[in-house]
Amino acid sequence: RDPLASHETCDIADYTWSVGYLLMATGAADYADKVERACFNAAPGAVRSDFKGLQCFSCPNQVVSMRSSNHNEFFRGSEWMSYRPNPGTECCPGEVNRIMPNFAARTWLGDGQGGLAAALYAPCRVMTTVGEHGHEVIIVEETQYPFSDTIDFRIHTLTPVTFPLSLRIPGWCRGAEIRLNGQPMNLKCEPGTFVRIRREFRNNDRLTLVLPMELKLTHWPRGGIAIERGPLVYSLRIEEDWQIDTDPPKPATKDFPAWNLFPASSWNYALCVDEKNLSKAVQVVHRPYTNDPWSVQAAPIELKVPARRVRGWKIERRKSVMGMYPNA
Repeated sequence: RDPLASHETCDIADYTWSVGYLLMATGAADYADKVERACFNAAPGAVRSDFKGLQCFSCPNQVVSMRSSNHNEFFRGSEWMSYRPNPGTECCPGEVNRIMPNFAARTWLGDGQGGLAAALYAPCRVMTTVGEHGHEVIIVEETQYPFSDTIDFRIHTLTPVTFPLSLRIPGWCRGAEIRLNGQPMNLKCEPGTFVRIRREFRNNDRLTLVLPMELKLTHWPRGGIAIERGPLVYSLRIEEDWQIDTDPPKPATKDFPAWNLFPASSWNYALCVDEKNLSKAVQVVHRPYTNDPWSVQAAPIELKVPARRVRGWKIERRKSVMGMYPNA
């Protein structure tokens, strides 16, 4: 919540695990929103796309991530803030592989009444039993969410079956719509709720959930500002200069090297937008969807925004703090 407030990568795993159980215990849609926000934003930033290097500490506005980085309010950075197979503590490498399984385990939940709840959205397939007599069904979910606002559910059943199917409407979404076989359903889709659909479903029935994603400006401590759209928080694209640390303080190998990361383009920009006319100032650019949508180069959505260089905004450097490492 602060430019100097950091979190450990293992926190993302523990947070999604804990909030996932709160979702199961309460059925409150807000907890599903929290899981998505952590998995879609914090998680990809804390680990390299090949999962061979991760940070222990992540902070907003990280411009440099190297062995001597201390962009941390506790002045405990050093290699903990750089990307490497072991960034200084064993909890983060041990838990980084649990984050997305925490997400996958909560995509579909039983409602305790013979029905199903689609709690988190992703391309997937669920096979289970529903209804009073435990009828077997398969639901195939097709979507490019969170990069698309449309989610399709194709229902496969040998015979017609009646059961309740609940779809989550995120708290950020206004104007959600549900269609059955292409026709709008007269359902009240309130933000932050589950819409319960109880009906007889037939083989190849298709439910379509549309979640319009509006742009909004969010204000953060110390004058921070971000643009959000749907469940995603956007940031300035900075060209990256990845350099292998040839003398890392922790074990590294040729296949799993330690990295120091530097900016290869200017980073000191500020948004130049009118919050009341955000939709007119920001252009949403859609690009082809790939198997690596989280990479900077292949991101399927890009926002073009008016911005200005901030003169005099430079990296703060200190020689030493409380006997710790030099930091930037």
